[in-house]
Amino acid sequence: MDLKISKRQQYRPWQRMILFFRSVKLPWIHFILSSCVGVLGAFLFTTLPEIEGQIAAGKIFNHSLIVRYSILSALMACTHFLAVYSTWVKFQFDRRFQKMTFRKILTLPMNLYQRFQPSQLISRVTDDPSMASELINIMTTLVTDVSTAVMMVIGMFQQNLTLASLTLPLFIVNALALYYASTRGYSVGYGIQNSISKMLAFLAERSGHIAYIKAAGQEEAEYEAGVKQSNRWFNAEVKGIFLQLVIDGALQMSTLLLNAGVLIGGAYLASRHQLKMEDLISFYIYSAYLPSTLQGLLCDVQLVKGYQGSLDVITAVNSLPSEDVTSGEAVLENLSAGDLALEQVSFAYGKTQGTDPEIIKLLDEANVDEGERSDFADRKAIFEKLNVTIPSGKTTGILGPSGSGKSTLLKILMQMLPATEGQVTFQGKDLSQFQLSDFRHRLAYVQQNAPLLSGTIRDNLLYGAKRQYSDEELARICQKVNIYDYIQSLPEGFDSPVKAKASNMSGGQAQRLAIARALLSEPEILVLDEVTSSLDAENAHLVETALMELTKGMTVIMISHDVRSLAACDHLLVINNGHLEAEGSPEELGKSDTAYAHFCRLQGLEQA
Repeated sequence: MDLKISKRQQYRPWQRMILFFRSVKLPWIHFILSSCVGVLGAFLFTTLPEIEGQIAAGKIFNHSLIVRYSILSALMACTHFLAVYSTWVKFQFDRRFQKMTFRKILTLPMNLYQRFQPSQLISRVTDDPSMASELINIMTTLVTDVSTAVMMVIGMFQQNLTLASLTLPLFIVNALALYYASTRGYSVGYGIQNSISKMLAFLAERSGHIAYIKAAGQEEAEYEAGVKQSNRWFNAEVKGIFLQLVIDGALQMSTLLLNAGVLIGGAYLASRHQLKMEDLISFYIYSAYLPSTLQGLLCDVQLVKGYQGSLDVITAVNSLPSEDVTSGEAVLENLSAGDLALEQVSFAYGKTQGTDPEIIKLLDEANVDEGERSDFADRKAIFEKLNVTIPSGKTTGILGPSGSGKSTLLKILMQMLPATEGQVTFQGKDLSQFQLSDFRHRLAYVQQNAPLLSGTIRDNLLYGAKRQYSDEELARICQKVNIYDYIQSLPEGFDSPVKAKASNMSGGQAQRLAIARALLSEPEILVLDEVTSSLDAENAHLVETALMELTKGMTVIMISHDVRSLAACDHLLVINNGHLEAEGSPEELGKSDTAYAHFCRLQGLEQA
């Protein structure tokens, strides 16, 4: 997406970037030292032409001159060797930035995290940090190149004022190129980095669904879609190449004019005895070095603006607020000992109170293709003034048509999503007053097609567990959900590997492991979202029976479209179009004119 960026928009990223660099705790002493070494190198570099001119003019046997030249050359070599030090500093900063960015992504509130395509965040962690350290290095190089250019100009004017005035066209052309680089560099850098992020996201998504693509016979269509994404990346890179060509072309033209002016003007002044030969040689050496120095300066400015654009999204991400999970009171009582309630709760996706709207707009634009709109634009409210009570120590089932807000309701109850208005309470006290980490640590959440992480079966079973379990304890829970026989059939048992996305298991096996994992976390509240939908009838029955046995006296909240599963609940909530249509026992609602009774009839049950 080729954005037209206003001056104010370009200024705001600098504010974010400065705040970001301050928060990263950069090794400033190392960067300052590197800059000092660069300035020293610039001084040495601009001192040599005068000595070289005297040597070329015949003073080759001047002992003191040769000693000075040798010392300065040795010092120059040392400054080049010290450049390795800045590379080490860069790698240290990359690691620090990567860790900071990954932590930020993990701690983003869900209402902000869900604005991203998760796969687009891959390059934000792996690729963007190197851009930040490159920017710091380029800023250091910029100091060196500015110092070198200034010292060279001073040296040239000291040699001959008339001849030095001939460099004026060179500076005019370079000033124009500098302006062009500064105005276009930002959007070019932004476009390149954003296209890389989208390309990696596309590849990550498609590579995880190769079997489905083959089954649908869409290999060619996906290839074309991949080429389209690749072309966007290519076009963004072409704009960067074009920018570089314009700068290089301007510099080459001005260099030719400079060389011609120095040769003709120098010869004229020398013929009139207004310029010594050694001064002419020194001046010519200066003029030979100056274009490359100015070219480096132009490249520095172009890269600074480009890296600024490249880092705009990741610095915006790092400026977003993290969840505060430690403030507030500890939850002293067992969560199953008190009612949970939503009181006058309203909610709409896309609402981000307390976050800079300009940053939200930037992130939304970065996550859609050109011509598309953000998924969060003009979203209607899911709930308005909703009142719901989850009775303590009982199993509450939630039923409703697809898209009625059931899963959103669970996320609000679990404090994953903040209510736009109203509050969630425990025993009449606002949950926001409690420590979020303490509250979540007492929950277990199993969703439809619950994820497993790469590692071992044991790693996944103990993920989030409050204590260590013996193999016998693991076996008891796994037997309850009918997954133990499968584990025992594997050569390494509980230490058998689980591949990424549980690709070496069936969906039902992965789901039963996830349910066992939730039970092993010893939750006070168990939240189940369509957990048996991927299980066959026999395994679904075994899992439901085990859950009834193992969750007695626990507060359980479950979503299901299967009224047979909901029939065992103590309490039912019927959600329809974001409103509480009805609540009561399965027997009561089975005889009423509600969505529950309608589902009973569709599934061949006269009553629950």
